[in-house]
Amino acid sequence: MRMASRIACRSNCCACIRLPPKDILYDLATRQDDLWREYFGKLETAGVNRDAPMAAKPSGGYCH
Repeated sequence: MRMASRIACRSNCCACIRLPPKDILYDLATRQDDLWREYFGKLETAGVNRDAPMAAKPSGGYCH
């Protein structure tokens, strides 16, 4: 889903973001159940449990 269709400079200090004609928040709210089902389906397909603890960060070394 594309959030902004175009960013246009209007002056030296601000930009105007033009959103697509369809209201994104309304779309997300009305499709919330479907989107969650899709998300959980993708997790299941990948064999991932969303409630599983995250892997611990390796100790030492550099963080890039």
